[in-house]
Order: sequence, then structure tokens, then C-alpha cells
Amino acid sequence: MYLENAERDALYQVMRLLWGRYAEVFADRTHRFNEMTVDVVQQAIESHRTCNSEMLNLVSGLASGAAIGAHRKWLREALGDIAGKLSSGTLKLNGQACMVYTFSAYRTHIELTF
Repeated sequence: MYLENAERDALYQVMRLLWGRYAEVFADRTHRFNEMTVDVVQQAIESHRTCNSEMLNLVSGLASGAAIGAHRKWLREALGDIAGKLSSGTLKLNGQACMVYTFSAYRTHIELTF
């Protein structure tokens, strides 16, 4: 079942928020969005959230020195600085890697719903 115009527009906006300019490949095909498309985008959002969470844990672990044995003083100082910025919110992950990963993983699945 195809979506109403407002639903299609809203879904496309969600895709733009999730994938930025990569979502533009769907711009001229929004009229084909349907309930299955919504389901696949929902799966992509959940995958994206998991990816971002795992990346944040990895970077936090690296920044605290827990994930690697930092043997050089300069590296330890840099990691401490990064950890401080992460914990204070000064430094935030932009999720570019997760954006690219989820787009490439779900693009074909979305196209198959048309």
C-alpha cells in the first residue's frame, strides 16, 4: 500500500536526516514509497543507532586508554584530552561512518520495496 503525500514527504525527510545528501537518490522516487519502505527505513534507523553506539563506545575506550596499551607519553596525553572533550560534550561524533554504512547496507533493500 502506497503512502499519502504527507507521509512520503515525512519519510523522505527522515531519510535526509539519516543519510544527508546520499538520500537524494530517492528524491524522484518518493511517489513509490510504501509500508514496506517504512519498515526498511525503520530497520536502517535501528542499525544506524547501534552503529553509532558502538562507535561511541570504541572511541570512548580508545580515548580512555582502555582499548589500547598506550606506551608513549604524548599518546596518553592526547587520549586524555580526547576523553575530556568527549565526556564534556565539546567533541561529538558526527556519525559519518555509520551514515555511509547504513546507506550502503539498506539502499538496495529500500529500492526493492518499490
